[in-house]
Amino acid sequence: MPRFFIQTFGCQMNVNDSEKVAGLLMEDGYARAERADEADVVFVNTCAVREKAAEKLYHAVGRLKKLKARRPGMLVGVGGCVPQLHGATILERARDVDVVVGTRNVAQVPALFRQARGRTAPLVDLDRRADPFLPPASTVAHSSPVRAYVTVMEGCNHVCSFCVVPRTRGPEVCRAAEDVVAEVESLVAKGYPEVMLLGQTVNAYRHGDVDFADLLARVDSVRGLKRLRFTTSHPEHVTPRLADALRDLPRVCPYLHLPVQSGSDR
Repeated sequence: MPRFFIQTFGCQMNVNDSEKVAGLLMEDGYARAERADEADVVFVNTCAVREKAAEKLYHAVGRLKKLKARRPGMLVGVGGCVPQLHGATILERARDVDVVVGTRNVAQVPALFRQARGRTAPLVDLDRRADPFLPPASTVAHSSPVRAYVTVMEGCNHVCSFCVVPRTRGPEVCRAAEDVVAEVESLVAKGYPEVMLLGQTVNAYRHGDVDFADLLARVDSVRGLKRLRFTTSHPEHVTPRLADALRDLPRVCPYLHLPVQSGSDR
């Protein structure tokens, strides 16, 4: 049975994307490897938020180049924010990469690895129009036995001068509330006591007539759920309705993550 290894840099959203890739690969017949030198395919999920983030990618791929020399047939994939930001130009420095995907294309990773066998040219999928919620919730291989991440929205419509997220994750796209609730119900049925709702500006969530306060109320009502958290919030979307939800909903933890730089006008 072929094996995979995933190295993840960055935020909870990247962790959740890596969990999706892991689940998709296992569904495709792979088993998880404990180390990169035991794997047939290695996937590096990157972050572009912090300075010199791209250098982490090149250092990681440089180490994998030596492994590929010792393990003929090993494939290396790169995903996340760095390739979405810099595009296929990363291949000019990372020549040993076989597969490149953007932030909205993780569902294609298994198929791209299959296609990459026997090829010399790398395969690239950076389609920003792809459905970011395509991987089914049932395939996500959650990495924690206690807390499960649930992505409720992708992207950001703000244009803060310090932040690259709108360029790496695109504009805001929200999942239907009933899909979010169904995923939480399935997680609780599997024994997860805690769920964290994810989005780049999660409290900007709106799908139809359902805003974020409504979504919290619907998830909070899932029978068997013990704790409910969310991240990351934007100050502009901290409304009185959200404040009421934090006060009144019994399973919502008294926790609010607000990046202070979001309030800066400099």
